Amino acid sequence: MSDNTKRVLVAVILAPVVLATAKRGGLYFLIFVDLVILFGIHEFFLLERRKGRSPNRFVGSFLALALSWEFYFGRGEYIALTLSFSVLLILGSGLLRRGRGSALADIGAELLGVLYVGWLGSFLLVIRGDPGRSDLGNLTVLVILMTWSTDTFAYFTGLWVGRHKLFPRISPAKSLEGCVGGLVGALFVAFLGSQTFVRFVSLPNLIALGTLVGTGGQIGDLVESSLKRDAGVKDSSKVIPGHGGVLDRFDSLLFSAPLAYLYMKISGII
Repeated sequence: MSDNTKRVLVAVILAPVVLATAKRGGLYFLIFVDLVILFGIHEFFLLERRKGRSPNRFVGSFLALALSWEFYFGRGEYIALTLSFSVLLILGSGLLRRGRGSALADIGAELLGVLYVGWLGSFLLVIRGDPGRSDLGNLTVLVILMTWSTDTFAYFTGLWVGRHKLFPRISPAKSLEGCVGGLVGALFVAFLGSQTFVRFVSLPNLIALGTLVGTGGQIGDLVESSLKRDAGVKDSSKVIPGHGGVLDRFDSLLFSAPLAYLYMKISGII
């Protein structure tokens, strides 16, 4: 079975499950987000280990999950306390090292993993918010669909008409044409949403949101590509057939979700 066939089959099976979970919210969505965070930070630490760093994977994974729990159960009320505790625990646990390697590099890698995967990934929970509000469920689904559409449109546009390289040093396959196509994909979903399940948001706001998600998602993809290139690997793992790792599949959402929430909050959508 080819990689493209695997990619399509996995997407057909998993996409409806992810969207239904996001729509429903509650503990089901928390479990989904926590699985993304847990696998994602594990893959991030594997990349760091290939560079000779040794972050404390247990502490880092626990703190990344703790951020999501605070956003879900505490509604962000104690986020400053949680972040402060996280920094103190990472620095303090560094004392338990046995003098091997660079303490500065290991502690920095651990803190970056917690913020990159745990902090940014938790914004999916922030957008979803109250499980009883269907409008927030629709907005969460919209952000996910816009992000996935960006990836899909960028891939096929680049494949068919891509001529000008975007960042060849980081990702040789990505093109300027693909970047534009990805943005068009996000705006296309934004327009469809305005006519169907997010009619409560004005079209200008959805266009602005689609532009932000389409741009941020592609930046997130490039950031993860730079991390993989630095570690000398093609995929963050092989856990998702045809897609690579969890970071490979959700790297765009790690950027698009916080940016989407920021715009929704500033514009008064939520």
